[in-house]
Amino acid sequence: MKQSTFLAISGGIGVFIGLGMLIFPGQVMEMNGMSLNDSGIMVGRTFGALLFCLGLINVMARHAEDSSALQSILYGNLAVQVLSIILDVMALTSGVVNTNTWGSVVLHILLGAGFANFLFAKPKAA
Repeated sequence: MKQSTFLAISGGIGVFIGLGMLIFPGQVMEMNGMSLNDSGIMVGRTFGALLFCLGLINVMARHAEDSSALQSILYGNLAVQVLSIILDVMALTSGVVNTNTWGSVVLHILLGAGFANFLFAKPKAA
């Protein structure tokens, strides 16, 4: 897969889930076995805004030439995926969320592998 396609897909996922968290934070988190009070809904919406913006950055960067700015975007995204895996597994093992969260873990692993691939894989010879 081309890097531009991967950034468009990962960005689209971020925008989609981010919008869900912005508009319906309680319902989205309920799917993972969590109920939010008013404070939790505000935090959920803030998370949604951040995820939406990260997705937007990825979509907008999809045609960027290889540069230090693009590398920073890829490293930042990889960090988000690694930290999300750790936090989701911690939440799963402590019983804070239900088993639906394993879907999020799989998504973070796949996205993390993609970002790592574009950061660390050697380019193919032309």
